[in-house]
Amino acid sequence: MCRPLRGPAGWNRSDPKIGQVGTKILALAGSIVSTCFNRRLLDLSIQAMQAEGAEVTFIDLHETRFPHFSFDDEAKSGLPEVALELKRHLATHQGLLVAAPEFNGSFCSTLKAAIDWGSRPDPAGRDGLADFEGKVGALISASKWDHAGLRGLDHLRTVLSSVGVTLIPQTVSMPHARDAFTPEWETKNPVYGEQAREAGRALVRAVRRL
Repeated sequence: MCRPLRGPAGWNRSDPKIGQVGTKILALAGSIVSTCFNRRLLDLSIQAMQAEGAEVTFIDLHETRFPHFSFDDEAKSGLPEVALELKRHLATHQGLLVAAPEFNGSFCSTLKAAIDWGSRPDPAGRDGLADFEGKVGALISASKWDHAGLRGLDHLRTVLSSVGVTLIPQTVSMPHARDAFTPEWETKNPVYGEQAREAGRALVRAVRRL
C-alpha cells in the first residue's frame, strides 16, 4: 500500500526481489494534498514493478516541499538539499514513474519545482540535464473530473520530453477519482487498476531494454 511506503521527509525505498537487483525506478507522487488519489494509483504501479523484481524509490513531493525555482536563490544559496537529494536519486535510477494530479488545467507547481531544480547543474558543475537525459518514464493521473487529468499530462509530457526523458505510451488517466477507490485502496473499476499495474510493468520492461 502507498501509506507504508511513505517515509521521513517523503523519501523511502522499497525492497528489491531477491535475485533481480539492477532495475531501479524512481516513483514520484506529485501531490498537493496529503490524501491524494494519485498516490493510491501510484501504489498499484509500485506493487506491479516490485513484483517484476524492480527496486523502487518512492518520493512524496507533498512532504519534501520543494521551493519554487529562482535563479536569484540559486545564485545566492545554491541548490537546496531536497534538490541535491533528488538529483542523487535521478543519477542512480534508470526509470521514472510520475503520478501527476491536475490543478487548474495543468500539473501542480510542486512537481514543476522539482523538475526545475532537478534540471540545474550540481555544485561540481555537472550538466543539470544529465540527470534526466536517457531516463525512460511513464505518467499516470487520477482526477475527480471527467477529463481524467489529461490536460495536465499533456503539459507534463512536454516538460519531461524537453529535459530528455523518453516516455512510454502506456499512460493511465482515471476520472471521478473521489469515488474510484475501495477502503483497501483498490480501484472499484478493475480496468484502471490493471492499467496502473501494466504501466508499471511496461516501464520495467522498457528500462531493461536499455
